[in-house]
Amino acid sequence: MRTFLGKRVRNFDPGGSDRELDVRRVIRRGGYPLPAQQFRVVVEGHTYFIDHAWPESLHGIEFEGFDPHGKFWTPFHKDRERLRRLTRAGWTIYPVTSQTTVNEILAIAEIATACFR
Repeated sequence: MRTFLGKRVRNFDPGGSDRELDVRRVIRRGGYPLPAQQFRVVVEGHTYFIDHAWPESLHGIEFEGFDPHGKFWTPFHKDRERLRRLTRAGWTIYPVTSQTTVNEILAIAEIATACFR
């Protein structure tokens, strides 16, 4: 379905993975303002995409799976460099995994959207 919509719906961005979309569903069900998906940020001359971002409050959620983030050393180190740059730019990034609870994701959404309410 994501492929179908991606080809037919203008500006459709399905997110990077099914797990990222699960995070979004949790936030929606919790009644919080939805974050922007794959939000583009340029920091220190580098372009990054934050999985779920609330740019108004500079908060974001990154889904971290073991395969892309922990299996090989180069991506692992580059991800930490990316996090340091985003933090220096004022962003608060919350890493979540497949074992992060729904309550934890909702707590993050509460903090990230507190200034909206």
